[in-house]
Amino acid sequence: MRGLSREKVKLVEEMWSRGAKLREIAEAVGTSISTVHKYVRKLGLQPRFKRRVKSAGEMEVVLRQVAELRSKGLSPGEIARQTGYSTIRVKQFLRMLKLREEAELSDKPKLKQVAELWGSGLKIREIAERLGLSESTVKFYLSAAGLRRGSGARKMNKEKMRQAVKLWRSGVKLREIARRVGVSVSTLTRHLRAANLRRKKRKTVVDSRVLSQIARMRASGATVREIAGKLGLHVATVRKKLKALGLAKGGLAKPVGEEELKLVAELFHSGLTLREIASRLGVSINAVRYRLKKLGLRRGKRVKVNEEVLRRMEELWHKDTKIKDIASQLGLSKRTVSEYLRKLGLRRKRGGGRKKVGEEELKVMVELWHKGATIEKIARQLRLNKSTVLTHLHSMGLRRREFRRCPKVGSEELLELVKKGLSDSEIAEVYKTTERCVAKLRHKYGIDRRKMKSEAAEQRYREKAGRVLEILSEKCYTTSGELAELGLKLNWRLLEKLEEHSDKVKWFRITYRSTSKYTILPPKLQGKSVLYLAGCEHAVATFIVLNMVSLDIPHYSVARLLESNGAPKALINEVRRTLELVDRLRSEHSLAGAAELLKQIEGEHSHHTAST
Repeated sequence: MRGLSREKVKLVEEMWSRGAKLREIAEAVGTSISTVHKYVRKLGLQPRFKRRVKSAGEMEVVLRQVAELRSKGLSPGEIARQTGYSTIRVKQFLRMLKLREEAELSDKPKLKQVAELWGSGLKIREIAERLGLSESTVKFYLSAAGLRRGSGARKMNKEKMRQAVKLWRSGVKLREIARRVGVSVSTLTRHLRAANLRRKKRKTVVDSRVLSQIARMRASGATVREIAGKLGLHVATVRKKLKALGLAKGGLAKPVGEEELKLVAELFHSGLTLREIASRLGVSINAVRYRLKKLGLRRGKRVKVNEEVLRRMEELWHKDTKIKDIASQLGLSKRTVSEYLRKLGLRRKRGGGRKKVGEEELKVMVELWHKGATIEKIARQLRLNKSTVLTHLHSMGLRRREFRRCPKVGSEELLELVKKGLSDSEIAEVYKTTERCVAKLRHKYGIDRRKMKSEAAEQRYREKAGRVLEILSEKCYTTSGELAELGLKLNWRLLEKLEEHSDKVKWFRITYRSTSKYTILPPKLQGKSVLYLAGCEHAVATFIVLNMVSLDIPHYSVARLLESNGAPKALINEVRRTLELVDRLRSEHSLAGAAELLKQIEGEHSHHTAST
């Protein structure tokens, strides 16, 4: 066996046979309690106590035996020795018996309510929410009533099966059938499959309209998962359709020019990360890695682990330095440090000593408790375990906090607080109650935070669409880069709102800026989307021509590039006319004069369209 030597394994076996505790054995051997427990199981030693009760029938037998021994006046320890269960387990059995006696004497016992709700088919979580109990308390009540496992209240019989088959054939969902019949969904599914009752899966039909939506959302930068969630399709279906449309990940191979390589080198030496460089250039991170590899640039060097590094590692380890700090000081990864420390035989003992709680921490603990903070919040603030906090509070006599009822708050008042952006914990502090009470009140009044957030998001996108339309009415066209500078991020939701507002808004995305022979557009337009109003094709065509790398490129190459980017045909024809106009102006004037005349024409045309 790996981990402990033969002598230590023999010591574990001897101490276990003498009746020593796990903690004592762990301290003697110099390892953790979990390791000792593992070796006890591997060695096949006789277990000290019996395991959990497996069925409701076995639980009844055990409770009857414990009740007889308790009636004879035996203590929990003596009952544990006779029955073979641990003392803690015997005390739990005695609590169950006491709970049953109280339930028989009381008029409205919680035990009966839990049993009725469990028999009606509700889950443990739903029972806990309805009765205002914790899930562990509901489980304890079910065990005490003998309804936790193997109970007849949740089994499928012939009558329930007949009812389930009838509901299934009428088209009712499985969850609703399970709730009506009073069984779990998994039990219902198992019995329906045994009866050879399975519903056929519906095949999703993807028509031309859905394909156009997929292409539009993909061009606006939406991920495959976002497209699938919006259109109600499977992710694999969306990937398959994108591949058929030629819009799969990677797309066409983009040629790498010298100017782009120089720009990548400059950005790399300026200290930007690969992700930032990729967002600047409008390419993927893998594309940036490819360009850096082509330039022979590499960030960081691997540190060779020699004798000096190992000596330094050992020194830091003996100074109780954390593995994370050792890795950062030596320039290695945490995994590498852990592996070499394991080879050197340097391992820290687990399960050492507990963190000591001082007097100041105890004072803070008591103050927080009286202020109404939960155990979890106290533990998080003091950086302690929840069980440690409970132990110290119990030792100081703070066993149970007074029960606070849910306050009477109106729906309008609660809705105003939620609209202000207050969380459940902040609202609970206002009314001096618990977060669970606030959550119950929200469910009671039908106040859904998610729905309110979605409505607010819809309103924000409507306002953004209005601002974009104002910009288009002034300038005729704009780009996603200009909108980003104004704080308007262009995505498929904003495009949908624009289409709802006006059917005159046209757009396309510059995915490719070069063909196999010519580089036509500059890197700054890579990945940008161009929006314009119908009738402003001349202004957009002038904008594209003025931003071309060279005016000597053939017209058919420019048209082919725009077609691959998904530009409308009207715009492509207008770009061709503009290029012909530039050729005529160049024959009459110089290149600079032709560009100035073209800018004047663009200004006059955009001013005329905006006034119209």
